[in-house]
Amino acid sequence: MDPGIKDISQVRSIVSIMEPLSHLNESTIAEKLVESGALLEGHWELLSGKHTPVFLKFRLIAEKCNNGFLDDIAQELTKKFKDQHVDVVIGRVTAGSLLVDKVSAKLRAVIPNIQGALAKIEESGRPIPELLTGKIEKGDDVLIIDDLTTTGEGLKRLIKLVASKEAKVVGIGLFAARDEAPLKQLRLKGINLHVLIKLNVENVDKSSCHLCRNRMEVEYSRDHM
Repeated sequence: MDPGIKDISQVRSIVSIMEPLSHLNESTIAEKLVESGALLEGHWELLSGKHTPVFLKFRLIAEKCNNGFLDDIAQELTKKFKDQHVDVVIGRVTAGSLLVDKVSAKLRAVIPNIQGALAKIEESGRPIPELLTGKIEKGDDVLIIDDLTTTGEGLKRLIKLVASKEAKVVGIGLFAARDEAPLKQLRLKGINLHVLIKLNVENVDKSSCHLCRNRMEVEYSRDHM
C-alpha cells in the first residue's frame, strides 16, 4: 500500500482550514499529515459508497505522530465546546474513538462528571443504534465527536441513537469533512457543529469514477478504520 502522500505542496492543496484555530494552522496540519502518512493515494471506496483518489487514515495520526498532533486536534475541538454543558461525549468504535477519548479527557478538566461512550458499528463501518461502552441517560446533553464525514450519514445515525435515549445532541465536532453540503444541513437543524479542515478531493458515485473506468484496483475504507 502507498505509505502516504509525502509531497507537502500536494497535501497543502488538499487541506483547507474550515474555521479559526488556536493551536494549529494550515501549514502545521499539512506537515503533520505528511509526517504521519495519513493521506493515502489510490482508488478508495468510502463508507458512503463514494469513490475518491485520497483516503484519510486517521489511525496513523495517533500511531505515527509522536509530537502531539492528536492532542492538538483534541484541544482545538475541546475549545469549541468548553463553554457548553455536556454530559456525554460519543463516537463510533473506529479510529475516531481515539479522538473521543482525548476530547472527553480534556473536557473533564472543566466538566468533572462528563462521560465517554462508543456506538457499535455494523460490518460496513456505519454506527448502529446500540452502545458498546458507556451510557446515555434521559435528558443528557450529548456531544458527538468523529474523525471525518463525507455525506453525514454516520452522524445522522449517531443523532438517532442519542434521540432514542431521549437525550439531546448539543454539538458535533469533527477533524475533517469532504463536503460542506451535509454540514449545512445539520446546522440548519440548529446543531452547533465545528469542523477543523476540509479535504479538497473529489468524491464521486461509482458510476462516475474515472478510476473504475481505468480498472484501477479498489481499496475499501472499512478495512482501514
